[in-house]
Amino acid sequence: MPDPLGPSDVPTAPRDITPEFLTRALRRGGREATGRIAAVTVAGGRHAGMFGSVRRLRVRYTDPQAHGPRSVMLKLPSREFAESRAFGALEARLYLQRARLLPDARTAEVYYCAEGGNGSVCLLLEDLGDAGFVRQYDGCTPDQASRALRAVAPVHARWWGRQLPGSAAWVRPPGQSLVGEFCRGWIHGYDGDWPDLLEPVMPRLAARYERVAGVLAAGPVTLVHGDFHSQNVSFAGEAADGPARLVDFQFVQRATGLQDVARFLATSLTTEVRRAAERDLLTEYLACLAAHGVTGYGFDACVADLRAALLWNLTTPVALHIRGITTEGRPWPTSMPILERCLTAVDDWDATRLL
Repeated sequence: MPDPLGPSDVPTAPRDITPEFLTRALRRGGREATGRIAAVTVAGGRHAGMFGSVRRLRVRYTDPQAHGPRSVMLKLPSREFAESRAFGALEARLYLQRARLLPDARTAEVYYCAEGGNGSVCLLLEDLGDAGFVRQYDGCTPDQASRALRAVAPVHARWWGRQLPGSAAWVRPPGQSLVGEFCRGWIHGYDGDWPDLLEPVMPRLAARYERVAGVLAAGPVTLVHGDFHSQNVSFAGEAADGPARLVDFQFVQRATGLQDVARFLATSLTTEVRRAAERDLLTEYLACLAAHGVTGYGFDACVADLRAALLWNLTTPVALHIRGITTEGRPWPTSMPILERCLTAVDDWDATRLL
Protein backbone atom coordinates (compact mmCIF):
# COMPACT_ATOMS: atom_id res chain seq x y z
CA MET A 1 0.00 0.00 0.00
CA PRO A 2 1.46 3.45 -0.87
CA ASP A 3 2.25 5.65 2.13
CA PRO A 4 -0.25 8.56 2.16
CA LEU A 5 2.21 10.80 4.00
CA GLY A 6 4.67 11.40 1.18
CA PRO A 7 5.52 14.95 -0.03
CA SER A 8 3.40 14.51 -3.15
CA ASP A 9 0.35 13.70 -1.03
CA VAL A 10 0.21 16.74 1.25
CA PRO A 11 -3.49 17.61 1.65
CA THR A 12 -4.76 20.71 -0.11
CA ALA A 13 -8.42 20.61 0.99
CA PRO A 14 -10.42 19.19 3.91
CA ARG A 15 -11.67 16.36 1.73
CA ASP A 16 -8.09 15.08 1.51
CA ILE A 17 -8.05 14.28 5.23
CA THR A 18 -9.32 10.74 4.97
CA PRO A 19 -9.65 8.41 7.98
CA GLU A 20 -6.60 6.45 6.80
CA PHE A 21 -4.53 9.60 6.32
CA LEU A 22 -5.45 11.02 9.72
CA THR A 23 -4.78 7.72 11.52
CA ARG A 24 -1.27 7.58 10.09
CA ALA A 25 -0.62 11.30 10.56
CA LEU A 26 -1.52 11.18 14.26
CA ARG A 27 0.65 8.12 14.81
CA ARG A 28 3.59 9.65 12.93
CA GLY A 29 3.16 12.80 15.01
CA GLY A 30 3.72 10.97 18.28
CA ARG A 31 0.21 9.67 18.96
CA GLU A 32 1.23 6.03 18.63
CA ALA A 33 -1.74 4.84 20.68
CA THR A 34 -4.27 6.46 18.37
CA GLY A 35 -7.05 4.03 17.46
CA ARG A 36 -8.17 3.44 13.92
CA ILE A 37 -10.32 6.30 12.66
CA ALA A 38 -13.65 5.47 11.05
CA ALA A 39 -14.79 8.90 9.89
CA VAL A 40 -13.65 12.54 9.65
CA THR A 41 -16.16 15.37 9.22
CA VAL A 42 -15.71 19.13 8.86
CA ALA A 43 -17.45 20.99 11.69
CA GLY A 44 -16.63 24.65 11.16
CA GLY A 45 -13.54 26.44 12.35
CA ARG A 46 -12.10 29.33 14.27
CA HIS A 47 -11.59 31.51 11.21
CA ALA A 48 -10.97 31.42 7.49
CA GLY A 49 -8.87 34.47 6.82
CA MET A 50 -6.71 35.68 3.98
CA PHE A 51 -3.47 34.28 5.37
CA GLY A 52 -4.83 30.84 6.20
CA SER A 53 -7.99 28.76 6.31
CA VAL A 54 -8.68 26.96 9.60
CA ARG A 55 -11.25 24.17 9.88
CA ARG A 56 -12.30 21.96 12.77
CA LEU A 57 -12.41 18.25 11.99
CA ARG A 58 -14.52 15.92 14.12
CA VAL A 59 -13.01 12.47 14.49
CA ARG A 60 -14.88 9.20 15.07
CA TYR A 61 -13.02 5.98 15.89
CA THR A 62 -13.98 2.41 15.03
CA ASP A 63 -13.70 1.68 18.75
CA PRO A 64 -15.55 4.32 20.84
CA GLN A 65 -13.03 3.75 23.66
CA ALA A 66 -10.00 4.26 21.41
CA HIS A 67 -7.30 6.75 22.32
CA GLY A 68 -6.87 9.85 20.20
CA PRO A 69 -8.21 13.38 19.83
CA ARG A 70 -11.92 13.75 19.10
CA SER A 71 -11.36 16.93 17.15
CA VAL A 72 -8.41 18.35 15.22
CA MET A 73 -7.77 21.77 13.69
CA LEU A 74 -6.77 21.72 10.01
CA LYS A 75 -4.87 24.72 8.67
CA LEU A 76 -4.37 25.18 4.94
CA PRO A 77 -3.43 28.14 2.73
CA SER A 78 -6.35 30.35 1.79
CA ARG A 79 -7.58 29.84 -1.75
CA GLU A 80 -8.44 33.54 -1.98
CA PHE A 81 -4.98 34.88 -1.28
CA ALA A 82 -2.07 34.01 -3.56
CA GLU A 83 0.61 34.75 -0.96
CA SER A 84 -1.03 32.45 1.58
CA ARG A 85 1.12 29.46 0.62
CA ALA A 86 4.32 31.37 1.25
CA PHE A 87 3.09 32.52 4.65
CA GLY A 88 1.98 28.98 5.44
CA ALA A 89 5.44 27.69 4.55
CA LEU A 90 7.01 30.04 7.11
CA GLU A 91 4.74 28.72 9.83
CA ALA A 92 5.44 25.12 8.80
CA ARG A 93 9.19 25.72 9.00
CA LEU A 94 8.83 27.18 12.47
CA TYR A 95 6.79 24.22 13.69
CA LEU A 96 9.24 21.77 12.16
CA GLN A 97 12.00 23.45 14.22
CA ARG A 98 9.81 24.20 17.24
CA ALA A 99 11.82 22.03 19.66
CA ARG A 100 14.86 24.20 19.02
CA LEU A 101 13.30 27.60 18.35
CA LEU A 102 10.29 27.55 20.69
CA PRO A 103 11.17 25.36 23.69
CA ASP A 104 9.75 28.01 26.03
CA ALA A 105 6.52 28.66 24.12
CA ARG A 106 3.21 27.07 24.97
CA THR A 107 1.50 26.34 21.66
CA ALA A 108 -1.11 23.99 20.32
CA GLU A 109 0.24 20.47 19.96
CA VAL A 110 1.34 19.82 16.38
CA TYR A 111 0.07 16.48 15.06
CA TYR A 112 1.23 16.86 11.45
CA CYS A 113 3.18 19.51 9.58
CA ALA A 114 4.27 19.27 5.96
CA GLU A 115 5.16 21.17 2.81
CA GLY A 116 4.41 19.46 -0.48
CA GLY A 117 6.39 19.54 -3.68
CA ASN A 118 3.52 21.43 -5.33
CA GLY A 119 3.79 24.30 -2.84
CA SER A 120 1.00 22.99 -0.63
CA VAL A 121 1.25 23.37 3.14
CA CYS A 122 -0.78 21.48 5.73
CA LEU A 123 -0.94 21.66 9.52
CA LEU A 124 -2.95 19.43 11.82
CA LEU A 125 -3.08 20.96 15.28
CA GLU A 126 -4.57 20.38 18.69
CA ASP A 127 -8.05 21.87 19.01
CA LEU A 128 -7.84 24.56 21.70
CA GLY A 129 -11.54 25.39 21.35
CA ASP A 130 -13.08 28.74 20.50
CA ALA A 131 -13.88 30.03 23.97
CA GLY A 132 -10.29 30.86 24.89
CA PHE A 133 -9.79 33.41 22.12
CA VAL A 134 -10.82 37.04 22.60
CA ARG A 135 -11.93 39.17 19.66
CA GLN A 136 -9.66 42.16 19.20
CA TYR A 137 -12.69 44.41 18.94
CA ASP A 138 -13.99 43.24 22.34
CA GLY A 139 -10.60 43.68 23.99
CA CYS A 140 -8.85 41.76 26.74
CA THR A 141 -8.76 42.43 30.45
CA PRO A 142 -5.48 43.57 32.03
CA ASP A 143 -5.13 40.11 33.57
CA GLN A 144 -5.44 38.47 30.16
CA ALA A 145 -2.92 40.91 28.71
CA SER A 146 -0.55 40.02 31.55
CA ARG A 147 -0.93 36.32 30.76
CA ALA A 148 -0.26 36.96 27.08
CA LEU A 149 2.91 38.94 27.75
CA ARG A 150 4.13 36.33 30.24
CA ALA A 151 3.64 33.72 27.54
CA VAL A 152 5.72 35.51 24.91
CA ALA A 153 8.43 37.03 27.15
CA PRO A 154 10.33 33.71 27.68
CA VAL A 155 10.47 33.23 23.90
CA HIS A 156 11.93 36.71 23.53
CA ALA A 157 14.36 36.17 26.41
CA ARG A 158 15.78 32.94 24.96
CA TRP A 159 16.88 34.62 21.72
CA TRP A 160 17.49 38.13 23.09
CA GLY A 161 20.56 39.48 21.32
CA ARG A 162 21.53 35.98 20.20
CA GLN A 163 21.96 34.58 16.73
CA LEU A 164 19.35 32.09 15.62
CA PRO A 165 20.58 28.68 14.45
CA GLY A 166 21.79 28.52 10.88
CA SER A 167 18.80 26.36 10.02
CA ALA A 168 16.57 29.35 10.86
CA ALA A 169 18.22 31.80 8.47
CA TRP A 170 14.82 32.16 6.80
CA VAL A 171 13.61 34.16 9.85
CA ARG A 172 14.18 37.68 8.56
CA PRO A 173 14.11 41.21 10.05
CA PRO A 174 10.90 43.18 9.51
CA GLY A 175 11.94 45.05 6.38
CA GLN A 176 13.16 41.85 4.69
CA SER A 177 10.42 39.58 6.00
CA LEU A 178 7.66 38.20 3.82
CA VAL A 179 5.02 40.34 5.51
CA GLY A 180 7.31 43.39 5.42
CA GLU A 181 7.79 43.01 1.68
CA PHE A 182 4.06 42.45 1.20
CA CYS A 183 3.23 45.66 3.07
CA ARG A 184 5.96 47.68 1.37
CA GLY A 185 4.67 46.76 -2.07
CA TRP A 186 1.06 47.72 -1.44
CA ILE A 187 1.77 50.86 0.60
CA HIS A 188 4.39 52.24 -1.79
CA GLY A 189 2.24 51.36 -4.79
CA TYR A 190 -0.79 53.26 -3.53
CA ASP A 191 -1.34 56.59 -5.31
CA GLY A 192 -4.90 57.35 -4.20
CA ASP A 193 -6.24 59.61 -1.52
CA TRP A 194 -5.85 58.61 2.10
CA PRO A 195 -8.95 58.66 4.31
CA ASP A 196 -9.00 61.39 6.94
CA LEU A 197 -8.19 58.89 9.69
CA LEU A 198 -4.89 57.91 8.03
CA GLU A 199 -3.93 61.17 6.32
CA PRO A 200 -1.83 62.62 9.15
CA VAL A 201 0.39 59.57 9.55
CA MET A 202 0.39 57.19 6.58
CA PRO A 203 2.03 59.41 3.93
CA ARG A 204 4.90 60.07 6.35
CA LEU A 205 5.15 56.43 7.36
CA ALA A 206 5.19 55.34 3.71
CA ALA A 207 8.07 57.74 3.04
CA ARG A 208 10.00 56.50 6.08
CA TYR A 209 9.08 52.83 5.90
CA GLU A 210 12.70 51.67 5.79
CA ARG A 211 13.66 53.87 8.72
CA VAL A 212 10.99 52.40 10.97
CA ALA A 213 11.86 48.87 9.85
CA GLY A 214 15.49 49.62 10.64
CA VAL A 215 14.69 50.72 14.18
CA LEU A 216 12.85 47.46 14.79
CA ALA A 217 15.90 45.51 13.60
CA ALA A 218 18.54 47.65 15.32
CA GLY A 219 18.81 45.49 18.40
CA PRO A 220 18.73 43.90 20.73
CA VAL A 221 16.59 41.67 18.54
CA THR A 222 14.99 38.31 19.13
CA LEU A 223 12.52 35.86 17.64
CA VAL A 224 9.08 37.50 17.50
CA HIS A 225 5.65 36.10 16.74
CA GLY A 226 4.91 39.05 14.43
CA ASP A 227 1.11 38.97 14.68
CA PHE A 228 0.68 38.86 18.42
CA HIS A 229 -2.92 39.78 19.21
CA SER A 230 -5.77 38.32 21.23
CA GLN A 231 -7.17 36.19 18.41
CA ASN A 232 -3.81 34.40 18.19
CA VAL A 233 -3.62 33.71 21.94
CA SER A 234 -5.67 31.07 23.76
CA PHE A 235 -6.56 31.76 27.38
CA ALA A 236 -8.50 28.52 27.82
CA GLY A 237 -7.69 25.40 29.75
CA GLU A 238 -5.34 26.83 32.35
CA ALA A 239 -5.51 28.51 35.74
CA ALA A 240 -6.74 32.09 35.56
CA ASP A 241 -3.24 33.43 36.18
CA GLY A 242 -1.33 30.88 34.10
CA PRO A 243 0.50 31.62 30.86
CA ALA A 244 -1.52 31.58 27.65
CA ARG A 245 -0.87 29.53 24.52
CA LEU A 246 0.21 30.98 21.19
CA VAL A 247 -0.97 30.10 17.67
CA ASP A 248 -0.57 31.40 14.09
CA PHE A 249 3.15 32.00 13.51
CA GLN A 250 2.92 33.04 9.86
CA PHE A 251 4.51 36.47 10.45
CA VAL A 252 7.49 35.23 12.49
CA GLN A 253 10.41 37.67 12.30
CA ARG A 254 13.70 38.70 13.89
CA ALA A 255 13.06 42.03 15.60
CA THR A 256 12.73 43.83 18.90
CA GLY A 257 10.43 41.99 21.29
CA LEU A 258 8.44 45.20 21.60
CA GLN A 259 7.03 44.47 18.15
CA ASP A 260 4.89 41.76 19.77
CA VAL A 261 4.17 43.81 22.88
CA ALA A 262 3.02 46.84 20.89
CA ARG A 263 0.79 44.74 18.65
CA PHE A 264 -1.01 43.28 21.65
CA LEU A 265 -1.36 46.50 23.63
CA ALA A 266 -2.62 48.59 20.72
CA THR A 267 -4.93 46.08 19.05
CA SER A 268 -6.20 43.83 21.82
CA LEU A 269 -7.07 46.25 24.62
CA THR A 270 -9.64 48.99 24.41
CA THR A 271 -8.04 52.41 24.53
CA GLU A 272 -9.35 53.02 28.04
CA VAL A 273 -7.98 49.72 29.36
CA ARG A 274 -4.65 50.20 27.58
CA ARG A 275 -4.14 53.67 28.98
CA ALA A 276 -4.89 52.50 32.51
CA ALA A 277 -2.77 49.33 32.40
CA GLU A 278 0.00 49.69 29.81
CA ARG A 279 2.79 51.03 32.02
CA ASP A 280 2.22 48.28 34.57
CA LEU A 281 2.15 45.73 31.74
CA LEU A 282 5.39 47.06 30.25
CA THR A 283 7.04 46.93 33.66
CA GLU A 284 5.85 43.36 34.15
CA TYR A 285 7.15 42.38 30.71
CA LEU A 286 10.58 43.82 31.51
CA ALA A 287 10.60 42.00 34.86
CA CYS A 288 9.80 38.75 33.08
CA LEU A 289 12.66 39.31 30.65
CA ALA A 290 14.99 39.96 33.58
CA ALA A 291 13.80 36.81 35.35
CA HIS A 292 14.82 34.86 32.24
CA GLY A 293 18.30 36.37 32.08
CA VAL A 294 17.94 39.55 29.99
CA THR A 295 20.08 42.41 31.36
CA GLY A 296 20.74 46.00 30.36
CA TYR A 297 17.34 46.72 28.86
CA GLY A 298 15.50 49.41 30.79
CA PHE A 299 12.25 51.28 30.48
CA ASP A 300 13.65 54.09 28.29
CA ALA A 301 14.98 51.63 25.70
CA CYS A 302 11.68 49.79 25.88
CA VAL A 303 9.73 52.97 25.09
CA ALA A 304 12.01 53.84 22.17
CA ASP A 305 11.38 50.43 20.61
CA LEU A 306 7.69 50.63 21.47
CA ARG A 307 7.29 53.82 19.42
CA ALA A 308 8.66 52.20 16.27
CA ALA A 309 6.55 49.10 16.84
CA LEU A 310 3.37 51.15 17.29
CA LEU A 311 3.95 52.71 13.87
CA TRP A 312 4.66 49.27 12.37
CA ASN A 313 1.27 48.10 13.66
CA LEU A 314 -0.35 50.22 10.96
CA THR A 315 1.39 48.59 8.02
CA THR A 316 -0.38 45.22 7.74
CA PRO A 317 -4.02 46.36 8.09
CA VAL A 318 -3.40 49.35 5.82
CA ALA A 319 -1.71 47.14 3.18
CA LEU A 320 -4.65 44.72 3.29
CA HIS A 321 -7.13 47.57 2.84
CA ILE A 322 -5.10 48.89 -0.12
CA ARG A 323 -5.03 45.42 -1.65
CA GLY A 324 -8.83 45.21 -1.46
CA ILE A 325 -9.24 48.71 -2.88
CA THR A 326 -6.80 48.04 -5.73
CA THR A 327 -7.74 44.50 -6.75
CA GLU A 328 -11.43 44.38 -5.86
CA GLY A 329 -12.54 47.97 -6.26
CA ARG A 330 -13.61 48.35 -2.64
CA PRO A 331 -13.82 51.77 -1.03
CA TRP A 332 -12.02 52.59 2.18
CA PRO A 333 -14.20 51.38 5.07
CA THR A 334 -16.18 54.06 6.86
CA SER A 335 -15.09 52.58 10.19
CA MET A 336 -11.69 51.06 11.04
CA PRO A 337 -11.85 50.55 14.82
CA ILE A 338 -8.62 48.59 15.27
CA LEU A 339 -6.67 51.09 13.20
CA GLU A 340 -8.23 53.84 15.28
CA ARG A 341 -6.89 52.17 18.41
CA CYS A 342 -3.45 51.84 16.85
CA LEU A 343 -3.38 55.50 15.82
CA THR A 344 -4.49 56.60 19.27
CA ALA A 345 -1.60 54.61 20.77
CA VAL A 346 0.76 56.26 18.26
CA ASP A 347 -0.45 59.66 19.50
CA ASP A 348 -0.33 58.70 23.18
CA TRP A 349 3.33 57.67 22.93
CA ASP A 350 4.33 60.44 20.50
CA ALA A 351 5.56 57.78 18.07
CA THR A 352 5.45 60.11 15.08
CA ARG A 353 8.64 61.73 16.35
CA LEU A 354 10.38 58.89 14.45
CA LEU A 355 8.90 60.19 11.21
